[in-house]
Parts: sequence; structure tokens; C-alpha cells
Amino acid sequence: MIKHNIAIIAAAGSGSRMSGNNSKKQFINIEGYPVLYYSIKEFCKCDFIDKIILTAKPDQIEDFETLLNEYNFEKDIQIVEGGKTRQKSIFNALEQCKNGNWNYVFIHDGARPFITEEIIKNGFSKMISEKIDCGAFGVKVKDTIKKSENGIISETVDREYLYSIQTPQIFLLDKYLKYMDIIKKENLDFTDDCQTFEYFNEKIMILDGSYENIKITTDDDIIMGNAIMKRRNI
Repeated sequence: MIKHNIAIIAAAGSGSRMSGNNSKKQFINIEGYPVLYYSIKEFCKCDFIDKIILTAKPDQIEDFETLLNEYNFEKDIQIVEGGKTRQKSIFNALEQCKNGNWNYVFIHDGARPFITEEIIKNGFSKMISEKIDCGAFGVKVKDTIKKSENGIISETVDREYLYSIQTPQIFLLDKYLKYMDIIKKENLDFTDDCQTFEYFNEKIMILDGSYENIKITTDDDIIMGNAIMKRRNI
């Protein structure tokens, strides 16, 4: 397994689709621990990752520091200020990687607490064995997908070729840093890290994700999340 890699956990989101009581979704309690705790814990288990960078909203940095002090994770963890968009937050974190001799960067959503060390390790091993520089975890779409125009169904899309993409997404760091500088100059904005590599015609491998690896986006996801963690603890 290739060593000396870095993980970025994007946790500067606003939680705009949550109720007021759950607006700080990184700190919502799921089975006794805050959402963000679970992602950090699983990346800390990965012996091929040496450092973790967390992106945080400026007014939540103190809360992040409190969380790290409380759980005393055994990994080098840095907090950086997030930007106005997800891409800007990731770029702020990537700037911190320029002076290190890192190989790959793992980019994960802090609101996906159900990732596991096993999934990360298996996916990364597959990438390395296939000599692929970019990979994204995903699962096949289960539902029938319809395309619509003006609210009217116009086409049934063949789901055989459709995947729901998750995080983490894994990239050769040197390439990402090079592409980041170009994107900044061209003033482009992508909502997904894979889009960056798609723009430069890179091959991106779909890695085996999990249907449990959901993102905490709405209040209903908290109910589902508690059920997932309760089942895992049995």
C-alpha cells in the first residue's frame, strides 16, 4: 500500500436544509457522538494516511478545536478556514499540501459519517493495483430514473450505467495541485472534485461504495443515521 497520503474532510457546509436546531450538522449527535467524529475516527484508523485537514466555517473553528481536544485523535489534524463554496474550501485545504511530499489526497464530506476504514482501504487498494490516478466511491442507482422537460417525462434513462457518487474521492495530489492553479486562472467553479478531473479528461475509477454511506442533509437523515449506527454497534 502506498504511504504518505493526506485526507481533507470538508466540513464548512451551512446545513441549510436542516431545521434550525440541526443547522450545525457536523455536531449533530448520532448514537452518542457528533457526526464529524465518525469520519475523523475512520480516517485515523487508516495507516496509509498521515495527516487530516478539516475545513471549517470561521465561526465554528473554536467548536472544531474543542471536538479534537475532547476525543484526542491519534493523527496529525489541522483546521483551515473554509471558503464561500465547497471548491474554495477544498482549495484552501490543498494550499496547505503544497509543501509536503504527499502522494494521494482523499477528499471526504464531513456530513458522511458512515464511511469505514475497510471501504476506504479496499477502494484505494483497487486504484493502486489498476494504476489509476483518480477514484470515486459510488453505488449503482436502484430507482428508475426519468428525464423530464417542463415537468413532463421525456425519457427513461438506462440505470445500468448510472451511479450515485459518494465520498471520499481520491486523487494523485500533484495532478490536483496543477489543475487547481489552472481552474483558479480560468475562474471555473465545480461542485464535485471529480468534475475537475473530468474537465481535464482524466480517467476516474468508480470504487465500491456502500448504500449506508449517506450524507446527512435533512432531518430525516438523522433518523436513518441513528438506525445505521445502532445496527453496527450490535
